[in-house]
Amino acid sequence: MSASRSEVHDWQLERFALGELPEPGASELQSRLEADPELQRRLAALGESNRQLLTDYPPRTMAAAIRIRAEQQHSSRSRQVLLPLGATLALVLCLALPFFLSRPDHPGGEDTVRVKGNPTALLVFRKTDRGIERLTDGAPARAGDLLQVGYSSGESSFGCLFSLDGAGALTLHHPASRQTPALLSTSGRVLLPSAFRLDAAPGFERFYLFHSTVPFELTAFLASVEADRERWQAGNPPALPDTANLVTLVVRKP
Repeated sequence: MSASRSEVHDWQLERFALGELPEPGASELQSRLEADPELQRRLAALGESNRQLLTDYPPRTMAAAIRIRAEQQHSSRSRQVLLPLGATLALVLCLALPFFLSRPDHPGGEDTVRVKGNPTALLVFRKTDRGIERLTDGAPARAGDLLQVGYSSGESSFGCLFSLDGAGALTLHHPASRQTPALLSTSGRVLLPSAFRLDAAPGFERFYLFHSTVPFELTAFLASVEADRERWQAGNPPALPDTANLVTLVVRKP
């Protein structure tokens, strides 16, 4: 039987390509692929995306980036951890697939809350025993979850990515330290080279992507966040200058 796009979703093809589609769905999809050239074309396009991404992010380059990131970790309370190279590459591959970039036919809401309208995106992924899943705003989480964060900055060249938990602790995810220039890549979606585990702080972890079209002093900005942390924890930050915007996403913990 021929399978149209409405009958076989992109996320099913991507899971099939990764060997993660459970039975009997995998066998059924295999049968459809053998009979449907359009499905074969779509699956081949996914494979080409993977090959291109491995060209852009070769394992040796990724390993070097991870080592550099490890050396830059400075805060004793930071909850960031290094992923094994294979797991990091798996996350990179998942980020490149349309399943994570755009999947209107897959259940779930928008992954970001735009505090001021802008074309940027904040991406949060969770590694589980079953694979990698992208978290949407308000998604449930628990202590010990391993999360990977990414972003797309639109046309903003300056910014930072941080989170606040229910206890008020601030974790800086990008850049590597408060003394590092607060620069953002404008080349598209970027996956940070390290992940972190949620601790036992109750309530939530709220992520922010702060981005600006002009340079700013990162240390002073983060100090202002910590001085007014209750508003930032609640997702109600103070007004920003016209040159800056925010994207926020929260995961809820029991």
